[in-house]
Amino acid sequence: MPYGSSVSRSDLLSGLVSLGLRGGDNIVVHSRLSSFGHLTGGANTVIDVLQEIVTDKGTIVMPTFSGELIFFLECLALDRGINGEGSTGIGTVFEGTGAGFWEAIDEVSRKNGIRCPFDGPLALGNRIRGERMRILKVGGWKISWDGEELSDSSPVSVSRDSTPLAGEEVRPWMMPAWTGLIPDTFWRRPDVQRSHQYSGSFAAWGRLASDILEGHDNRPGQKMEDHPLYRMKEVGGRILLLGVDHGVNSTIHVAQWTAHRDGPPGVPASWREFLSDFHAVEGPLESRGGQRKAFIGPSQARLAETDQLFDVVADLLREKFGEEVKRCTSS
Repeated sequence: MPYGSSVSRSDLLSGLVSLGLRGGDNIVVHSRLSSFGHLTGGANTVIDVLQEIVTDKGTIVMPTFSGELIFFLECLALDRGINGEGSTGIGTVFEGTGAGFWEAIDEVSRKNGIRCPFDGPLALGNRIRGERMRILKVGGWKISWDGEELSDSSPVSVSRDSTPLAGEEVRPWMMPAWTGLIPDTFWRRPDVQRSHQYSGSFAAWGRLASDILEGHDNRPGQKMEDHPLYRMKEVGGRILLLGVDHGVNSTIHVAQWTAHRDGPPGVPASWREFLSDFHAVEGPLESRGGQRKAFIGPSQARLAETDQLFDVVADLLREKFGEEVKRCTSS
C-alpha cells in the first residue's frame, strides 16, 4: 500500500460503479478497511456508498461472525457481576478445573437454548487456542491452564479486562463482530438487521434483508436452504470483495457443502470441505467471466457472480476427486 495513500468518497463511489455494482443488486460484502489507506469517513463512508449504489431495491449482507466462545464467556461474566449494571468489566470469571469450566459453558449454552458446541474440555481447549489471538485477546480475555491440552483436572483461570457490557447487551446478536470494522459498524446501524446465530451471524439491509436472515438462529436441524449465503445465491446475488481475496469468501464454504450434497452418492462426508485453498476458484471464475476486478486507490476490489462461483466449486470437486468418486460409487 503506497505511503500516504488516500481515497475519497467520490473515488469509492466511481470505483464501485465502474466495477459493475448497480442499483437493485443483492450483494455479500467482505472487506478490509485498512486496504484503502486513508478513507475519508472510514467504515461509515463504505456503508453509505454501498447503500447509495444498490438503493433500497437491493440488499447488502455482511458476515458478522463473533467466534464460538465470546457469547458464552460474556454470559459467565454477567452471572458473576463482571458485566451488567454497576460492573467494571474487570475480574475473575472462573477459577477451577477443566471439567468445571466446560460444565459452566455447557450450562450457559443450555440456558440460552443453544446446544454446547464442545463435547468436553479437550474440544473446548482446542477452540480457545484457535480463537485466543484473533478474538479473545482483542476482547480483553485471558484464559490459562497447566499443560498443553485442557483436561478434566487441569487448573483453569479465566479473567476479563475490558469495557463491561450492559445486561441487555449480552445477547447472541449483539456480540462484536471480528470480521472487520466495516461489518462491525454496519450491524450497529438502526436500519440493519442481524441474525440471531450465536457465532456465525450475518447482518443485512435492504429489500430482501428479512427474507435472507429469516430462521438463521440457534435451533438444531437447520437446512442448507436456511443459510443466508445459500439464499443469496438463490436470489441472483453477487459477492463484493473490498481489499480482500477469495481466501475469506465465506460463500465458498456453502458452495462446497452444496456440491457435496448434490454430487454422486457415496462421496465421503470428509469431502464436504474439499478445497484446502479457496484461491483455487480465482482462475476458473475469471475464465468464464464470473468476476471483475479493479483498484480503488490502493485497494483491489472483486465483484463475483454467486451462481457462477457455485458452478466453479462443483467443477473443482469433480476434477479433484473424479477417479475417487468413480471408485466410491462403483464399489
